[in-house]
Amino acid sequence: MRIIISVLFLFRVYVLSTEDRTRLKWIEKQFKKISGKGGNITFANFKKALGAKKTYFAERVFTLFDTNNSNTIDLSELIDGAELLLRGSPNDKLKFLFD
Repeated sequence: MRIIISVLFLFRVYVLSTEDRTRLKWIEKQFKKISGKGGNITFANFKKALGAKKTYFAERVFTLFDTNNSNTIDLSELIDGAELLLRGSPNDKLKFLFD
């Protein structure tokens, strides 16, 4: 699984701009800090990393990023969610948040 994620990450880095590569490397670094040894981000770690005071917001974003419903977020899910929020069209973002 880690090999697949690494290959996906490298592919995305290759086809993106320098700014995007920097952003994705930062996301990967933050992911490693938050996920720890488990390799996935739990809801408790996600909420803590966000510094969210409102549980609803953290739960909603966590659920949106956890596309395989595993109750954790892996690096691929985090990158996909971040890419959509950073680069998606306004309609894509609204659909992501409210669908």
